[in-house]
Amino acid sequence: MPALNPERITRKALSPSKILVTGMSGLIGGLAGRSLAESHEVTALGRREVEGFPTTVTDIGDGIDGIMPALENVDTVIHMAASRGKVTDETHLKANITGVYNLFEASRIAGVKKIVAASTGAVVAGYEKDDPIKSLVHNPDFEIPDPRPMITTESAIRPTSMYSVSKMFAENLGRMYSEQHDMSVICIRIGKVEIDD
Repeated sequence: MPALNPERITRKALSPSKILVTGMSGLIGGLAGRSLAESHEVTALGRREVEGFPTTVTDIGDGIDGIMPALENVDTVIHMAASRGKVTDETHLKANITGVYNLFEASRIAGVKKIVAASTGAVVAGYEKDDPIKSLVHNPDFEIPDPRPMITTESAIRPTSMYSVSKMFAENLGRMYSEQHDMSVICIRIGKVEIDD
């Protein structure tokens, strides 16, 4: 058995990992990618170039082939790209279902073992149709009951749009890839994000 080289181990432990961020041309992906770039090597993947970062330009909904070059030597994928807002259901399907599958499968093939993927708090937005959550959200004078009503990760999902349904697909796909392919997949249900000017 060869002797361990402590210098090599230390260099490897201290070297920054290579992170691929999707959606860096958007608000959340841009904030995440630029923050991570302070201590890691960050590259971008998306439909547009990201100034200051090596970018693979492709639409993840178009297939795995365009994604593969972006994954070379990548340790972690941070998936922040998504279609959202007032777009067609077909657009949500292409980006948030077909595209997410393509990205996860390309990551598996490339040997990437860590994915952090953006989901959305909108997967439980249906609770806002019923009291007491409805009043908590929409009535500033509403007195919060005791005990306070809580929506947790154990609560049933209540999507209200194809967007939130498509983000649940990402969560379920992440569980499958985690359990079937020994990958670490973390899905974050992001709420409203604003930045002060």
